[in-house]
Amino acid sequence: MHRTAEMQRPRNNRARLLMAGLLVAVSMFALPGPVVADPAGDASILADLVNQSRAADGFHRLIPDPELQVLASRHANRMAERGYAFHSGTLADQLSWGWWAWGENVGSGPSVEAIHADFRNSRSHAATILGSSYNYLGVGVAYGRDGTVYVAQVFGAW
Repeated sequence: MHRTAEMQRPRNNRARLLMAGLLVAVSMFALPGPVVADPAGDASILADLVNQSRAADGFHRLIPDPELQVLASRHANRMAERGYAFHSGTLADQLSWGWWAWGENVGSGPSVEAIHADFRNSRSHAATILGSSYNYLGVGVAYGRDGTVYVAQVFGAW
């Protein structure tokens, strides 16, 4: 029996639907998903990078401090909201009594790793990271509307 064009049409539609379904299924696995912001995870990565740098240069490890962490996180969020990096300017006024030395690094970039590399290549930022008088560290990370990463590192000696 000879098939007519009318008889073949449903088969072509099924083939098209099957092909479209396969393309959708493959694209779900082939395309990356949305990037999820993880400020706590990125702050942890950055704190580890600071301590790795300090160890490589023969300095003691910095201990995470809750007060410094809060200050750093607040400031990172302020920078992300404004869309540019800037020093807090009032760090001494924000610290509780007892801190006798403190320092701050702030920056922005595509990732915490890139920002850390920039800090290490900057004499003043590297000097803060490697400050021998510091014992404690707080790291804040926030993300701008455009995906830019903003970081604040607060160093302290108690």
